[in-house]
Amino acid sequence: MIDLRSKPFDLSETDISWVRNTLSEMSLEEKAGQVFCPMGFSDEPALLRHMLDEIHVGAMMYRPGPAAYIQETHRKIQSMAKIPLLLAANTECGGNGLAFEGTSFGAPLAVAATGDTEAAYRMGYTACAEGAALGLNWSFAPITDINREFHNPITNIRTFGSDPEKVLCCASAYMRGAKKNGVAVAIKHFPGDGIDERDQHILTSVNSLSREEWDESFGKIYSSLISRGPRLSWSDISRFRRMQIGMNASCPQVFRDRSLRGCSGKSSVLTGWYPRTRLRWSDSLQRCLERAQYRLRSRRVWI
Repeated sequence: MIDLRSKPFDLSETDISWVRNTLSEMSLEEKAGQVFCPMGFSDEPALLRHMLDEIHVGAMMYRPGPAAYIQETHRKIQSMAKIPLLLAANTECGGNGLAFEGTSFGAPLAVAATGDTEAAYRMGYTACAEGAALGLNWSFAPITDINREFHNPITNIRTFGSDPEKVLCCASAYMRGAKKNGVAVAIKHFPGDGIDERDQHILTSVNSLSREEWDESFGKIYSSLISRGPRLSWSDISRFRRMQIGMNASCPQVFRDRSLRGCSGKSSVLTGWYPRTRLRWSDSLQRCLERAQYRLRSRRVWI
């Protein structure tokens, strides 16, 4: 039995009662659907009904749009949902990660360059306060990558720099700002981007650090932050070369068990995948849903 009073849940008795009662009333299909967080493409009621009533998604993520549109869409989703959804966005450096009108506080590297970690707190506070006003309850941030390879097109100014200590301090400050606004975070991108110059959205990137090097850099960051309470770590398409784990980190069970589970506290792993066309996205989601249902039926995973 999972102890919902301990990390990463920290639930009260009232919360636990709601979780268990809700879970007992869910069908197999609803349980399987809860693991998905597809990107929102539309506010069309028929599409939202399909996502909520047939796929039973547990979360959705919208790219930036007009504030009024995002707010109304979020309201529509929650009003239609049997179980309240996590509504996410890449609010990494301001409310502009969700709304066109949102504040662009500054790139993480610019914030780190101030030498003032309170600037990172204000960035997290601003991003999540503005996001929460539009219905956001889950921020895909802070960025915990280390800018070791300046040619990397994804990390670069999107990181808090090349110093693990500074990354840790700034990411921690962002989390405080998010917590102040009641917004959950997903620290990213596990197991650590910024070591090579590949764009992991297009090609599998490689974290070439040894286990010892990883423990002293990314491992230290994740261990420290997880002990402070983030419920999720975002894993993208990257893999290890020298750790000899033998698995792509997009399905990081072995590495997760050896690393994240050894941290002070616990965190779930969210895996990112990138649709190229609407049709392919729909087909892939359906196949993933069927696979999740099979794993639940065969008791290969527990919910």
